[in-house]
Amino acid sequence: MGPGWLLWAVIALAAVGGIGVFALGPLLLPKQTPTPTRLIAVAPETPTGTAAPTLAATAIPATPEPSPTPAVITHTVKAGETLGGIARFYGASIADVLTLNNLTNANVVTVGQNLLIPIPAFQSGGPTATPTPLPTLPAPAVGEPVDGHVFAAADVITLRWEAVTLPLPADAYQVIIEDVTCMCGRRLSYIVAEASFIVPADLAPTDSVPHLFNWSVVAVRSVPVDEGEEPVYTAAGPASGVRTFIWAP
Repeated sequence: MGPGWLLWAVIALAAVGGIGVFALGPLLLPKQTPTPTRLIAVAPETPTGTAAPTLAATAIPATPEPSPTPAVITHTVKAGETLGGIARFYGASIADVLTLNNLTNANVVTVGQNLLIPIPAFQSGGPTATPTPLPTLPAPAVGEPVDGHVFAAADVITLRWEAVTLPLPADAYQVIIEDVTCMCGRRLSYIVAEASFIVPADLAPTDSVPHLFNWSVVAVRSVPVDEGEEPVYTAAGPASGVRTFIWAP
């Protein structure tokens, strides 16, 4: 063989060696460790829209119902009537009657006196309980003095009658005395607990003329009042017959 053959043999061996190295390269290279992927938590983006307006509740004040306006009538006092009985008859408050008439004593009224009475306006509503009325008491039977008895100016005049005990005892008695002779409307009313009454000395006539007096009595019941107020009474039945006496100066 010549020198050329040797050259081609070296080239062939070099080529085969290169191919072997190239083929074995992937097996000899160190295996690379994959770099882990780092996860980063990202907060969701908050929308920047305009917030809805908050509606504030507005309290609407309740409109109070108007109070009924009471009507006012005029009542003329008759013999045997009391202010408490008149107010009760019309369904009015005794205190309102006193205020409306500028009075301070519910136990003093005179025959012919005009009283303004507030009548409550009608109010619709459910039924109201009706209290059981107390039985009517009889008229007291008058005793002394006898009709037409004459007294001197210095005499003590005591009026007497039979106490009312049935069907219920009377709470008190209203004595009504009127000076008929003076023609001045001098008619006074007194509340007493006993079945007798001493006529006040200041009612004696002050002139030189004998005066004729009428008197009568009626059983009365007390009316509930607020604490501290003066007691008030209303007639519990008819008045007695009218008796007379004469008081001479």
